[in-house]
Amino acid sequence: IFDNDGVNVDSEHVAMGDMDEFGLALVSRYIDLETAGLKEGDIYVEYKGVSSDQIIADLIKKYDLPVDAIREDYNVPDGADLYEFLSDLHTKSVIAKFESGMLETLPGFRETMQQIREQHTVAICTTSRADRMHATVHAKDPDTGENASWGEMFPDQNNLRLSGYGHANKYEHFRSLHPDWTPEETIVVEDTAGSTKKALAAG
Repeated sequence: IFDNDGVNVDSEHVAMGDMDEFGLALVSRYIDLETAGLKEGDIYVEYKGVSSDQIIADLIKKYDLPVDAIREDYNVPDGADLYEFLSDLHTKSVIAKFESGMLETLPGFRETMQQIREQHTVAICTTSRADRMHATVHAKDPDTGENASWGEMFPDQNNLRLSGYGHANKYEHFRSLHPDWTPEETIVVEDTAGSTKKALAAG
């Protein structure tokens, strides 16, 4: 079972670059960036590994941004969660960048995955939203510039391309859908300590 971001695709610089742009635009709409002591790249560096809704919530709190004005300026519907709504705007921007050709797989992804799939069943289990995960089909091979065949490696069927978004433990969610996958015969490929611990907690 493969995590996706940082394992198969080199997505962090695209997603966090967009979050940096989005956060700067949000803060600068209401206060001077120089006064705030905030500059390009600060959000990218400070909030690596933090969910976008949490980043937005922290920026609003940290710089005491006017919530009512934000809701009006960003056309947030009545009753909608402010942080989730703004996070959705950011995520849609990231997806558009993935679709535009900015996303690449890590070097060797295609060849490695082809060899693994000859003998093993492979799956994706990510904390990313499903629409963002599916947008990975546009990822290019960094060496050839051609589509890296991510979609062929992880077909969207039988819950083997799985988003665990909204679940406390994505691997427990995976196991609930795949009771036939024996933990003792399963390898999880991760790039963060937190998700590795969740895999261990799920057995």
